[in-house]
This record gives sequence, structure tokens and C-alpha cells, in this order.
Amino acid sequence: MKILLSAFACDPKMGSEPYVGWNWLKISSNIGRVWVVTRWQHKSNIEERLLSEGIKGVQVCCFDVFGFSGLDHRAPGIKVYYVAWQFFAFLYALTLHVRNGFCVAHHVTYNAMDFPGLMWLLPRCKFIWGPVGGGQTPPAMAKGIYGKSWRKEIVRAWMKEGVRFNPFVRLAVKRSSLVMFANDETRRRFDGFSIRSAVNVLETAVQDASIGQGRDISARNNINVVWVGRVEARKALGVALDAVEEFLKVRPDISISLMVAGDGPDLDFWRGSVKARPDLQAVVRFLGSVDYSEVSSIYKKSDVMLFTSVQDTSGNVVLESMSKGIPVVAIDHQGAGEILRAGGGVLVPLGSYLEVVKGFCDALIGYAEDADLYRRHSLEAVGVMRTSFTWEAKEAFLKRVYDEI
Repeated sequence: MKILLSAFACDPKMGSEPYVGWNWLKISSNIGRVWVVTRWQHKSNIEERLLSEGIKGVQVCCFDVFGFSGLDHRAPGIKVYYVAWQFFAFLYALTLHVRNGFCVAHHVTYNAMDFPGLMWLLPRCKFIWGPVGGGQTPPAMAKGIYGKSWRKEIVRAWMKEGVRFNPFVRLAVKRSSLVMFANDETRRRFDGFSIRSAVNVLETAVQDASIGQGRDISARNNINVVWVGRVEARKALGVALDAVEEFLKVRPDISISLMVAGDGPDLDFWRGSVKARPDLQAVVRFLGSVDYSEVSSIYKKSDVMLFTSVQDTSGNVVLESMSKGIPVVAIDHQGAGEILRAGGGVLVPLGSYLEVVKGFCDALIGYAEDADLYRRHSLEAVGVMRTSFTWEAKEAFLKRVYDEI
């Protein structure tokens, strides 16, 4: 089987979207011959890893608009460039298709529901779109978190409502042999569409070999908390900081620490905020930007992960933490809610901002006071990962998909 994989972001040495793209490439390579269309900045890392892991049958086909090859995937304007890249990448892919005759074109990474790329236009070629995300919107309690930018979120929400009237998206969906949805919120946006086949599939996973064992904190009187992510409004770091501050007030007899791993536009603001709160400053450590290869060492020092995002398709860090036996506390919505519904942490009900903060604080207190609860959730976390969220399981699923279409 000849497979064309459209992966704007694809890199084995990076996290987030590039990590997702690399793993879809890797599992696809075990099913057929793969031509991956991606960006030049990923080429050397992909080829190096293909060689070191003995992966064969992959052609790395790179393209960038002149002058933009070095643009980082987190740079401002990257999504605008992504749209422009898709138009030119299609023309490049068309020449590859003429020479090779692909059986399947699969569009992965940066799979926002409002722009499916153009690979669905390839003639005499099955098209798979997804996993598609981006249908989620922030809840009302996040208004204060976004501040002045809340109006932009309202406009974005209206635009997402308008996807059902987008003829470009409707044509892509109609042409798709299969649409994979990353979460229920996104799938509901497509109610009424003419879809041949659809399935819910999380866009990310973990390697089975990376899954650890359950943990135990019964011999200690302290709890080490970690927060990992880009420090920006939608990640809601303030919820984690306020929850830890509340913990200090309610249970001053139990030691607690919080590591914040990540960089972003709001980092300086939150550093200043913590500096103005002496009790909190004593227990919070900002690590700044952390290389993807070093994240595992942070997890080794952590007992609980706080995932406070108010708008996320899923959350790679949720799966990474759970795979290490670290229970996750998250808001009960969007992708994180779907992941944790099977166990492995605490889901905080949506409510007002203060109610959500209290929910996170109560979860931390629950773990600090009840070692048996912690142990049970830790074992659940690794169990859920093994049964539902490995790349090996996703490969088996993808093979069935490719065979059936």
C-alpha cells in the first residue's frame, strides 16, 4: 500500500504537534510504504531517527514557502503560514501522486476543523482526515482568565459555529473516506454533514514501553505537584497557583511544592504574581522552557499533575503523566475529560472560577491525606494507558482502517 501522509509538523525530537506527527508516520510505516510531506526543519531529525530505529519504506518529502523554512511551530503567525503551506504542499503532493499513484492520503497534525487542507483533491486516491480537533470553546468561568482577549474568544466561538456553513469543509468531508474526530465537542460541530464514516480517535498516545508502574506516597508527609505546558491564557496556570495557595491555607501541616515547566507570553506575569505572594513563592519553582528529552526527569520528581487548560483538544502531558503513574487533576470537559473518565485522576466539575480552584485544591488534599486513594489512582493511570492509549493500539486500529477503505 502506498500512503501519502500530510504532516505539517513531524519531528521525533520535539513534543506537542511535531511529536504527534512523527508517531503517525512511524505507525503508518509499519502498514505500507509512506511518503510524508512535511517541512524542511524536520527532515534531518526524521531521517536520523528512521536510520537509528531501522525503519524502512519512508520517503521524506519536504516543502516550505521561500523564506519561511525556519519558522518555529510555536511562532506567532504559524497558523496563517500553515494555511498558505497547504496550498503549495498540495501542488507538490500532486506531482508525487502522478509519479507514485497513492492509495491513501492521510492528513494529520494541525488538524483544525475549519481547514482540512487540500489533499482530498488528489484524484483516484482515498482521503482520511484526522484526528480533527479544535471544536472546543472555553467555558464561561474562563472569562476572567482571558481578560481583554475574551472578546476574541467569543468571535472564535461564532466562527466555529459557522463551520457547518463552510462549503470548503463540507466538500472535504464529503470526499473523505473516513473522518477521525479527536473529541466529542468537535464531532458535534459536524452534525448534519454528509459523512461516509466517522470515529472518535484521540490524536496522541504513548509508547507501550514508556509506561511505568504505580506509585506510592504513604511514607511521606509532602506532595510534589507539576504543571507542564505553554504559559498562555488558555492553559490557565493561575488556577494551579491559586489551588496551591489555598492548599497552604487549609493544610499548612503538609509540605507541598509546585514545579512549572514551560515558557510562553504570560510567564513573566505569573512570575511577578508569585513573587508578590511570599507563601506561594516559597513553594513554586519556575523551570522555564524545558527540552522535550528532559521532561521525563521532571515527572520522576512529581506526584500529581495539574492540567488546568480551559481549551484543549486533549493534552499530550496528560497521557505522559499518566503513563508514569502520576494521577492527573483536570477540569471535566473536552479531551482531558474523555481521557480521565476511565480513571487515573480527578475530574473537577465545571463551575465558577473559585469553585474550580477549590476543586483542584480538594483533589490535592485528598491525595495528601489518603495514600490508598493516591495508590489506586496511580495504578488506574498506568492501566488506562496500557489498555486504551498506546501507539501500538493506534497502529492496529489504523491498519484496520487502511484495509477497510
